[in-house]
Amino acid sequence: MEIRQQNNPVRGPYRLYDANRLTDAYNAVQEGTMTIRRACKVFAVPKSTLCDRLHGKIDIDVVQSGTPPLFSQEQEAFLANHVKVMADVGYGYSRQETINLASDYAIHLGLRDKDHPLTDKWFYKFLQRWPDLKVVKPRSLDVARAKSATRLAVDNYFRELENILVKYGLKDKPHLVYNVDEKGLSTEHKPPKIVSGNHHKTQAVTSGKSNTVTLIGGVNAIGHQVPPFLCFQVQGCWILY
Repeated sequence: MEIRQQNNPVRGPYRLYDANRLTDAYNAVQEGTMTIRRACKVFAVPKSTLCDRLHGKIDIDVVQSGTPPLFSQEQEAFLANHVKVMADVGYGYSRQETINLASDYAIHLGLRDKDHPLTDKWFYKFLQRWPDLKVVKPRSLDVARAKSATRLAVDNYFRELENILVKYGLKDKPHLVYNVDEKGLSTEHKPPKIVSGNHHKTQAVTSGKSNTVTLIGGVNAIGHQVPPFLCFQVQGCWILY
């Protein structure tokens, strides 16, 4: 019996060409100044790689091997810029909120359905493609109010607010502009001091647990208000009234 030994070839590097050369070769073929064969020889790029870009199988902006990103570079730039703007005005997204936002965006574009949201893997790949984004731990609210309430931060907030009002035609529609805020109310009653006899042990009815009730209110720019909402926590669940 003859035993043949199988040789496992060693895979070389995926990309042995410069990304700028690939772009130059792509433009040369698109402009008609070179054939595909000539462009591959001049710019030293693989023919299959160039053909995939020319035939639309892979976007020309994708220079990494493996599965191409879900969003195009323009779509990802729009998403990254939105995340940065929201962080600059004090409403930064958490990791999960960013994933949820991107999932909704992908569903809106028809790239995903509701049953297949994006995952942490997409999120960290997204950060690799946009190194100017990073996950940071925000400071506490009291410190942020004390140190971040600068003239520059306030100006940036109202400048962005004005851009939104102009974009959606709301500057002359104050009845459509609402401000919503929330307030945490403690259910623990702290009774004031009272006048009592020397031999009486004064008592007051207080809550057994110091839970917080959230009050949410909203009013528009002409003074009309919506009824307030109260959120109570009952046995681990939140009940809205």
